[in-house]
Amino acid sequence: SSTGSREANKLFVALMRSFGIVVLVVGVAYAVFENNGWTTKDTKTFLMIALLAPVIMLALIGVRYIRLNARGIGKTSALIWIVLWLGIGGFGLMKINNYGQGWTEESKKQITDKVTPYDRMCYLEQIMDMYDSPEEFNKMVTKDEEKIAKRMEENCRACDLGEAEEVEGLPDDF
Repeated sequence: SSTGSREANKLFVALMRSFGIVVLVVGVAYAVFENNGWTTKDTKTFLMIALLAPVIMLALIGVRYIRLNARGIGKTSALIWIVLWLGIGGFGLMKINNYGQGWTEESKKQITDKVTPYDRMCYLEQIMDMYDSPEEFNKMVTKDEEKIAKRMEENCRACDLGEAEEVEGLPDDF
């Protein structure tokens, strides 16, 4: 009985140590990325760290339990625990790898920053409707130039790109 209690205490201590390490790793990663500003790549990297740190920790807790002389159903449950956490980690990695694909805020901003004679938001909506991803748009933009222009003429309001007129009472940078 005291052997079982001692093993449980060792397992609990290992769990608390691992939890502390995970909190430190994720906290430091967050602080580093927060100081540099968040890009899509940074967010993806942080998500991987935030997923893998606890998954690896919890899988290692299962290994630790097996090493503490688990027998019978205890060993089986520890193996199931390990496989479960590795499965969660694999599923999470698949989801994270898909993050940032398609139209992200950064890729939308690149489109709206282009100088066009059309309403920027309408231009963006039409481009996103025509192309599934920014990569596809970049690849096809020169080839589909006439098609894009025709679509914008049909669906978007033209804007005057000439000099702004001076209005009395408003600041110059309005």
